[in-house]
This record gives sequence, C-alpha cells and structure tokens, in this order.
Amino acid sequence: MAISRPCGCWVVPVSAASKQAARYRKAPDAHVHGDRCEYMFPPLAIGGCRLVRGVIRGSATCDEFRPRATS
Repeated sequence: MAISRPCGCWVVPVSAASKQAARYRKAPDAHVHGDRCEYMFPPLAIGGCRLVRGVIRGSATCDEFRPRATS
C-alpha cells in the first residue's frame, strides 16, 4: 500500500525483520552467501537487505535467503 506524502510523492512503507528474527548468521558455505541472495543490495561484501534490518555481510545468510536469478 503506497502512501501519499505532503510533497506529492508516494512512499511504500517497509517493514523489515530483525537479524535475530531472520536467524542472521555466518553462512555454512558459499552457495548461501548473502551476496548471492536476491534481497541483498548491492551484492557486495557489505550491503543491505530488503527484508532484514541493518548492515548485511556478503558472507552471512539468514532464513529469508533466496538465490539470485542467473541469466
């Protein structure tokens, strides 16, 4: 649901999980590294996540991990 702001722009509220709720942890192997997840941006050593709050490491993973689509 988008919300109209006084400036005339629209924003979509984002509700992100805590790292604890998402079970954020060191990845057991490279196949589930955060930098390979579709929700991490940018997919680098350090970035953010569309679903989990805070700074996300590319070498970590969580229960929300979904592999990035390959071309």
